[in-house]
Amino acid sequence: MPENLLDYITEEQQFVDSVKNGNKTAFGHLYDKYALTLFGIINGLTNHDTSLSEQILHDSFCAIWQNIKKHDGSKQRLFTWMICLTRNLAKETLQKKRAEIQKKGIFVDKTIEMQQTANKISKSALELVCFSGYTMKEAAKKLDICTKDLKIKLRHELNSHRQTSV
Repeated sequence: MPENLLDYITEEQQFVDSVKNGNKTAFGHLYDKYALTLFGIINGLTNHDTSLSEQILHDSFCAIWQNIKKHDGSKQRLFTWMICLTRNLAKETLQKKRAEIQKKGIFVDKTIEMQQTANKISKSALELVCFSGYTMKEAAKKLDICTKDLKIKLRHELNSHRQTSV
């Protein structure tokens, strides 16, 4: 590390300029210097999901490489800019993941609801109406379907019963 602050700032600016000019070796040094610290920040945000943290770190360095020319050294230091970019990317990724989980949860809920409805309907309408003494209204209510659907179900069950009997 340079002896005084001015030398340090000058050295860092030369380093940043080198990265901004597309120097891959300088970018490699940037990665080596900051990756572990950024990973620690990301890992804290992801509740120590290492796989997700590694993916976000990779995406962060891709974004840093693509946006490095937008960094304004007069407004903030490179490391501060990298932390902001990485933290925002991590938050966006986590929000997308939560939204996906919620969508899947809703989908699962709807699938379960449909299975339960199918199970209710799969009770034999023929059995209820012909052998258990239910009226059409009572059977429809028991199966949680409208009377029209019950009549269709009865017709299908009678036809399938006739075909298996022959």
